[in-house]
Amino acid sequence: MLCLFLLMGMLLIGILCSGPTSSSGSMDIADEGLFASQHVQDNIAASNLAEAGVEDTILWLSAQGAPPSNTSAFAPSSSTFTLPLWSSTTQSGTPPRAVVDFPDANNTFSITVYPCSANPGSAQKSYLIESIGSYYGFNQVLHVYVTQTSFGHYSFFENGAGGGTFYSGAITFDGPVHMNYNAGTTIPMSLDYNDGTSPIFSYNGPDAYTVGFGLTYYHNWALQTGPPASTNTAAWNELSPYGPSSIKDNQNNITLPSTTATSTQLTAALGTLGSAPTSSIGATACPNGGIYIHGSVQQMTLSVSSTNSATQIIQLYQINPSNGAKVYTDITLNATTNQTVIQTGSFTTAGTTSITSTTTTSGLTNGVIYCDGNIGNPDALPEGGLNGVIADNAINSSGVVTHSNSLTIATSPTGEINEDGSLIYNTERQIQKNSSGQYEFYNNSGQIVTSSSPVTPSGDVPDYVPESSDTGSFLTKAGSLGLVTGTNVEGLLAYTTTGLTGTGYLPYLELDAALFSYNTFTANTFGANQYPTLVMGGDVHNAPEGNCGFKKFSFDNRMSNTPPPYFPTTQNRYTVVSWQQVQTTIDGTP
Repeated sequence: MLCLFLLMGMLLIGILCSGPTSSSGSMDIADEGLFASQHVQDNIAASNLAEAGVEDTILWLSAQGAPPSNTSAFAPSSSTFTLPLWSSTTQSGTPPRAVVDFPDANNTFSITVYPCSANPGSAQKSYLIESIGSYYGFNQVLHVYVTQTSFGHYSFFENGAGGGTFYSGAITFDGPVHMNYNAGTTIPMSLDYNDGTSPIFSYNGPDAYTVGFGLTYYHNWALQTGPPASTNTAAWNELSPYGPSSIKDNQNNITLPSTTATSTQLTAALGTLGSAPTSSIGATACPNGGIYIHGSVQQMTLSVSSTNSATQIIQLYQINPSNGAKVYTDITLNATTNQTVIQTGSFTTAGTTSITSTTTTSGLTNGVIYCDGNIGNPDALPEGGLNGVIADNAINSSGVVTHSNSLTIATSPTGEINEDGSLIYNTERQIQKNSSGQYEFYNNSGQIVTSSSPVTPSGDVPDYVPESSDTGSFLTKAGSLGLVTGTNVEGLLAYTTTGLTGTGYLPYLELDAALFSYNTFTANTFGANQYPTLVMGGDVHNAPEGNCGFKKFSFDNRMSNTPPPYFPTTQNRYTVVSWQQVQTTIDGTP
């Protein structure tokens, strides 16, 4: 009997392998093809439903007054925000899911949102959106990780410009730019471009330039209202080579944090200390926090250890208001020993210091440095302030970053930061070269000048290559810096020689940092003394920006993806970090 079964099996296999022998066989193959095609279409429909669920959930998150405070998985609620498709929303399951019929029970997407475990202690909230698209029994699952958009995302942001805002010549933006609308301004932003060689916006993204009003700009000194026609290639090459999709006008305003108080940075700096130190002056390493500086700082200088480029040194010069004593503080964030060392003492006008006490704390703080006064003297003829070199990230022998040297320096609500010299990354981005191998720099007229040396010539700022073109170690090795002030970020004419007094004019100013000011950023000009300014990071400010000589904005995309610690966020705007189609849900259920 067994042999008979084997023989019959072989005969059946032979028939199947010999191909169709009748018209009915051809119909069977055709039916199988149609079935397979329908199967693909059903899966595509399920994927589209899953994508719709993600997009609707991002809209839901954006509609909340604040990021959800949930610490465990939750489902979006249609009671707080109703989208057109959400009228039939139901809640079910563990973890909870929001199930939306689209347009009936056979066409649905269901949503669960998983908050990041670090959210409670982070200024930048992140969420994993799990969206299941279901179409007549076919399911597709998407996992999309979103995070609050940091203001570090913008190379330039202004909360409503006046008619005086003006950029011309070779000033270009290679990162996202946004301008809010302020009622009553006749020309909210004037952009002039008349050399015809490079576009104003060279960033390749959907938000190269977004504005809360109609697009207005100058071209060859003639006022242009509204974007050029999509067929006007020449005009778009001068405005944005990526065309109409990269520039969007009449967009919603992006709300700045509602208070001028830099409370987020203050809370982060204090850590579990809770309240500000009671000492009359000086710096304190706060447990589970950052550095708190009491009293205005005449001079703050950043430097790097000669033995370890990942060890940051911060030197402070202060004057005790109670007795006029000159106080010196040396803060070392030691990446080798994983310690924070604070030395205090006195100094003379000649720059000689005398250390009187040393405090060593385990750990390298959370990166926030908060000063409850000014950094620099903000008087009519300002002097002193902030300058120096930002240390590298610590990297082990396998090339893995073991400590990110990312700092945010913040002031009180009434404080401001003066820059009396450049702020430079220890590992800098590569400088653009011309066809002859010469390094390129911008002078104060916005013109390219060249040099055989990569050292910045006096009076010129580097023309850095885009991050995507940098073949060096900048992306992994360079640290990062954010500046947050209650009033102004200001570039000065005076440079410091003794830590207290300043003389002369800055030949140029380079700021490798993300700047956030609740008032404005000004690179001052005094009389005929104008100098070029390079901002490699971002310039975010509330009031219209002050004037200066030539300004170059060089986008640092790291500030968008991994902003400095506790750098301000845009509250209800979210950036998609990753988008992945997966086979199963997090809890393993269909």
